Amino acid sequence: IVDALSLVMSKRGILMYNADQIGIKLLVTTTRKALELNPENELARSTLDGVQVDLEIEELFMAMNNHKMNRACRLAVESKHQEVRDAFFKFINDTFKNLDTVAPDKREKLFLLRKIAGWCSRVDESHPVLIDIYNKIRRLE
Repeated sequence: IVDALSLVMSKRGILMYNADQIGIKLLVTTTRKALELNPENELARSTLDGVQVDLEIEELFMAMNNHKMNRACRLAVESKHQEVRDAFFKFINDTFKNLDTVAPDKREKLFLLRKIAGWCSRVDESHPVLIDIYNKIRRLE
């Protein structure tokens, strides 16, 4: 009975989340409870893994949208999921591409580029976007 309840909780949580009846945090809670009932529940385990990535990306975007880049860097570094780091660098790359509209002044651009380079370096010192950023800095100096 416990195994069946665990499976029903997992399926119901997924259905309700997909129908926008519950949020991602409640889905995580429901899935964790289902796993407590039956640690062998593969549906719950795989759902939790997939949802964990979505939850971390959501947290990352909230931090970035609130201009809390130190927190965003920490989230990207501490995450076990490459998708989170990919989302971080996609945001950085999009910001870099739109820099001319965000900072029309040369001094502002240099300031922002140095900040962006610092954030990128904290997450991955060898990421290709850093080359573009450093090249742009050299051209502006």
